[in-house]
Order: sequence, then structure tokens, then C-alpha cells
Amino acid sequence: MDTYENRWNKLLVTRVRSFSIRELTAGRADRILQDINKSHSTSTARTCRAVLSGICGLAAARAGVAPEERTGWVFPNIKGGLREANNMRRDWRAFRDRHDIGDWFTPRTWRRTVATLLTDELPAREASDVLGHSKVSQTTDTYVGRRAPSRRPATVLAVLGGEPSRQDGGSNSVSKTEP
Repeated sequence: MDTYENRWNKLLVTRVRSFSIRELTAGRADRILQDINKSHSTSTARTCRAVLSGICGLAAARAGVAPEERTGWVFPNIKGGLREANNMRRDWRAFRDRHDIGDWFTPRTWRRTVATLLTDELPAREASDVLGHSKVSQTTDTYVGRRAPSRRPATVLAVLGGEPSRQDGGSNSVSKTEP
């Protein structure tokens, strides 16, 4: 997370500070990212894009844009409706070419990257709201990664196998009293 915070503080804040959330359009964001790509690297621009997308989503969801003002489309056409699929694919390919990103980078991988960043740093309910999911379970089932398995269940279940438990000092036997 230090990388993302660094990109925000060092590269993005100064470039977006003068815009309100309503003024920071996709075109302006793209120009900012092109500038970062030219002055730094493609990798840095990609990281900045993830950060900027997350920040814009949070700003819009929290206070910047009233719910009735949101169109629901991230990159609407000129009239505010859905873009034609062919136009979106063409623009996406141009974006990838401009930033020297391979075919593996799709709108879906972009969304998953942003969603993963959000779920790593925010409570599931907040991340779900930003992502537009109707149920928190959709967010947690799809984007929240599982951590490395814990050894605690093995310790608890060791009692069934007769193995000494670390918690009781190795004494698993039940003491019997003779009548």
C-alpha cells in the first residue's frame, strides 16, 4: 500500500487538486495519466490509474456527487448513455497501445484490480457500495482473497487424533478416578 500512497502523494495530488469530482472527466484523467507515463514509466502510470480510479469512486460515493446525479456509467457517451461496444473496444485497444500494455489487460482485469485495492483497505460494506454491488456477499465472494490457512484448526482438531495439544501442555488424557 505504500506504493499507492506514494503515487497519490507525489504524482497525483498536485495534478488533480484543482478539479472537483464533477470536473475530473475521463479525458482529463487520461491526459494526467499520459503525462505521468511520459515523465515516469508505464508501470507508474498504471499504478496511478488504479489509485485515481479508486479515489474518484470514493469521492463520488461519499460526498462529491449526489446519488441522483450519478449516471451509473463510468465512461458514458456524449449524450450520457451507454457507449457502443465496438467504440469501447477500439478505445480500450488504443489505451493499451498508448501505455504499452498487453492484451491480458481487459476492462474486467481493471475492475478487479480496483476492487481488490478497495476490499483490502475498506470495510466490505463500503467497498460494496463503491463498486455498485447490491449485496455485500457479491463483493466478498468475488474480490476478497483468502489469506494463508491458519494452524489453529489443526491444533483444535489434534485432540481427536490423540496428539498432544500445545494449549494444555501436552496432556490430552482425561484423568479417571478409581472408585
